[in-house]
Amino acid sequence: ATGDATSASIRWENLFEGSSPLSGVGMEKAHDYSMTVSNSVAYQGSQSMRVELRESDTEVAGGTRAELNLGYAKAKEEWYSFAAMFPAEFNGKDSHSEQIVQWHSVPDEHLGEPWRGPAKSVQIQNGRFIMKIGYNSQQVSTGYEGEKIYDLGPVTTDIWHEFAFHIIHSYGSDGLVEVFHNGKKILEHRGGNSYNDVNLPYWKVGLYKWVWNGNVKSDVSKRVLFFDNIRIGTAGATLADMT
Repeated sequence: ATGDATSASIRWENLFEGSSPLSGVGMEKAHDYSMTVSNSVAYQGSQSMRVELRESDTEVAGGTRAELNLGYAKAKEEWYSFAAMFPAEFNGKDSHSEQIVQWHSVPDEHLGEPWRGPAKSVQIQNGRFIMKIGYNSQQVSTGYEGEKIYDLGPVTTDIWHEFAFHIIHSYGSDGLVEVFHNGKKILEHRGGNSYNDVNLPYWKVGLYKWVWNGNVKSDVSKRVLFFDNIRIGTAGATLADMT
């Protein structure tokens, strides 16, 4: 997958082409159907990744999820992008959220710090893309010191949505989150967006629906979506590199 990189500013990408595009990628999934390669749906090329999550799924890594774990940020400033398509058949409105991407922090356990929710995530709720950004400047914390919630627009189905994120991971005033949707800038958040941790956050892409943990039910019982062209860029990347 890393060999597919098309620019010196792209440090990792997966275009889901070839015979085994999911080989060697960190997958947190419970079932064979959770993450598969589709050769009938694609944003570009001829293949994409199909993600399926059911309310009855066995929990993995502490929750009802099917996610790629794409590893730690290599620097405070990075770019991230992906394309996603939501088939109408499986994506009715649900009042209970699910995450499609998250930047998850790692606690400083040597200081007694517990695991906390992700400081940054994109979720879907009631048919809307919602981005949550929290931060905490304390060396040891149990949650957010502050949080902002942004509506990024409707989840229109059966079409592709391409998102790009330019992020400076920081709990301080130098923090930055810029979000681009289909080439248009739709959000600029300045200020804290992370915890005060030794390690930078790691990025996950897929589906996580915590309301289904313990077989709790919501308004839907199944979710399916497709991902394509997942990229991680360096600080020197541009929007054109990422999309």
